[in-house]
Amino acid sequence: MLLVTAVLMAGGCQSEPVPVGEQRLGADWGMGTLGVNLGPEVAVMAAAAAGEQSLLQRGYVIVGRTVSEDRSVLVGRYPSGDAARETVFVASGTGQATRLEVHVSPLGDPVESAAVLDGAVRLLGR
Repeated sequence: MLLVTAVLMAGGCQSEPVPVGEQRLGADWGMGTLGVNLGPEVAVMAAAAAGEQSLLQRGYVIVGRTVSEDRSVLVGRYPSGDAARETVFVASGTGQATRLEVHVSPLGDPVESAAVLDGAVRLLGR
């Protein structure tokens, strides 16, 4: 409930960090996307696997997947939902950090984005 409250209070382009994962890491919300930086020890492929599991646990069907060692994009859709409403999970690595981002189209959904991101971060043990 605290997570949902924090997300709902986060309005506008710049907001207070949204706590995600067991370690309550500060995720940032901007332009309809929620993202968090993890250490470089988190492999992009491991982050992609956690993102996929988080989406599946929330009832999504994976309808698109592009995975490489430095960038992964997963597209999930609810099986009975609106085809225009997709959730995109991106994991990318820079060598200095691994970034996870979630965007619910078309305009962004901070509560759903936080739930998906929180699940992935927890699966990574963070």
